[in-house]
Amino acid sequence: MGPFTTARRLSLATLATLATLAGCGPESSGSGGSGGATATTSGTSSGGGTASTGGQGGGGTGGATSTTMTGGGGTGGGTTTTTDTGGSGPACGAFARRYGGAQATDADAIAGAVVDTSGGVFVAGEFSGSVAIGPQQLASAGGQDAFVARLSAGGGVAWAKRLGANYDDRVKGIAATPDGGAVIVGAFDGVVDFFGETLTSIAGPDAFVARVDPAGALVFALQIENADARSVAIAEGGDILVAGDFTGSSAIAGLPITAEGAVDLFVARLTPDGGLVAARHVAFAVKPGVIAIGAGAGRTYVAGSFQGAVDFGAGPLVSAGSKDALLVELDDALATVFAKRFGDDSTQEARAIAVLSDGSAALTGSFKSVLDFDGTVLTADTLDDVFVARVDDAGAVVFAKRFGDAAAQIGRAVAVDANDEILVGGGFQGAIDPGSGAVTSVAGEDAFLARFDSAGVAIEALRWGEAADQRVRSVSVDPCGAVVLGGDFDGAITFGADTLDASGALDAFVARLAP
Repeated sequence: MGPFTTARRLSLATLATLATLAGCGPESSGSGGSGGATATTSGTSSGGGTASTGGQGGGGTGGATSTTMTGGGGTGGGTTTTTDTGGSGPACGAFARRYGGAQATDADAIAGAVVDTSGGVFVAGEFSGSVAIGPQQLASAGGQDAFVARLSAGGGVAWAKRLGANYDDRVKGIAATPDGGAVIVGAFDGVVDFFGETLTSIAGPDAFVARVDPAGALVFALQIENADARSVAIAEGGDILVAGDFTGSSAIAGLPITAEGAVDLFVARLTPDGGLVAARHVAFAVKPGVIAIGAGAGRTYVAGSFQGAVDFGAGPLVSAGSKDALLVELDDALATVFAKRFGDDSTQEARAIAVLSDGSAALTGSFKSVLDFDGTVLTADTLDDVFVARVDDAGAVVFAKRFGDAAAQIGRAVAVDANDEILVGGGFQGAIDPGSGAVTSVAGEDAFLARFDSAGVAIEALRWGEAADQRVRSVSVDPCGAVVLGGDFDGAITFGADTLDASGALDAFVARLAP
């Protein structure tokens, strides 16, 4: 195991918890009870909440600008203000938005779309050429640039910003913070303005961790030399968990680290204002294929794929040949609770992870050949199949299942709702049947969402797509129980009454499915 360092907590900020979310009330006006929160939506209705929380007002056509609405009377009501440039419909209703460039060669993709505490959505991704996000047109400075935007609860654009220089700059992950802001992570190369603070890469691409408030103002920006920050999650209380990889010598929030292998995995726990709580790194013989981090219920998990040998301190893990799926649980100090591998001599990758209310982990990804989850043996048809599994916080497998046919199917995103239902999104060709009935792609790759209960029983499977390719890359659940999808597509994709037509080589989408 590589060096393990714990630093004393530095000025931990006091953040509201997710339990203080504004209620999502009906579109009609109404009064919340004691402690009602203030919510901002695109319309002019008063917030109709429950007896304990103020609700979000109904959305009006066209969207208001800089509108503030106060939840029902009583004591303790807070305020959330959003600038909305065109949301429509009720705050808890459905919408679909497309973000793309003007040229046929422009390519735009989403790294994540996550719901904030007011029901708005933070969106992060990357683009080449240009991208239109609502009324704002962003142009790449050269190569691949990153974008970050915030949508109101009605789907209007509050703000959108570009991150980039002459080289490639990418956002790899985004997570919503309990104060209504977000943390983004990725890699940059050159001199980049992070919302008012300039960072300069040292000898090539460096990793970044940046936190913004709801208005898009920078809280902090952190640079990690010779590194790539690839995933981010928020722990209970607001600490920030980041996972990625690095080579050579580097430093995390002032802590020097030196890679011991060909490439090392790093995990860092930061305070909400960017101070170091703990950091560790582990040597890998080969660069990890996928890295995903998840947090919740006092647990932290790292999932992904690896090749060769690795030791997290619980004994060496050796892949059976090609990439094997990896799952590691860490404690608050980032020490290993357990580390497990799943796979055979073909390729298996855990691509996303989420945490249930009891601290167990739901993970999804793709696999070829055979995937053995501690005795639950899954066998792929021909190409990649999707897997979904739940593992408890002691490492025992609760369930594992696969779906797919002879074509290729990939699970790319997973989320857990308030009822501990597990939502899996991705892309597929051919047909998939998670157990609730088969759905079939039209042509190319179609986007899908599959829902399971906590025991792994399939509830539903949905698909979206026409000719060309469409795929889901992120899944999030908002305070109303609605599901928010982020992804990319070419050709066209239809959500309900909304058909989105791609204008570039690849466009991004955000869609909210009404509960």
